[in-house]
Amino acid sequence: AFTPGTAISRSTQAAIEAETDEATYVSPNLVRNSPSSAKGFVRIDAAGAIVAGSYNITSITDTGVGDRTVVWATDFSNANYTCVAAFAEDITGSAASYFSFDTFGVGSVRHAIARAAALVDQATGVVGFGDQ
Repeated sequence: AFTPGTAISRSTQAAIEAETDEATYVSPNLVRNSPSSAKGFVRIDAAGAIVAGSYNITSITDTGVGDRTVVWATDFSNANYTCVAAFAEDITGSAASYFSFDTFGVGSVRHAIARAAALVDQATGVVGFGDQ
């Protein structure tokens, strides 16, 4: 607990990851170590190119129609992380669309986008959470 009038020290990466309750401050370069912080995010256009504003992304590998791999700049500690995604679905049509993550690797995640059971290229967004 913090006592007024005492000096506050900088937190360590281990303390941030463990979410310990201590009288420390989290410096800007360590915020990314919090379990609740996004470790990377990217917006990808329909052609498979990175749209400005991504974080911790090295590249996008366009493996084929509707099949892409996001390459993280900083690897995850293991493949037990999670991602969330968003994509624009054509709400005027009746074809069902889906987005699925196919392969989680420490340095990349592969995903597929389909409409009416056929892979399609379209704009997407991907965010990764986990330990790095």
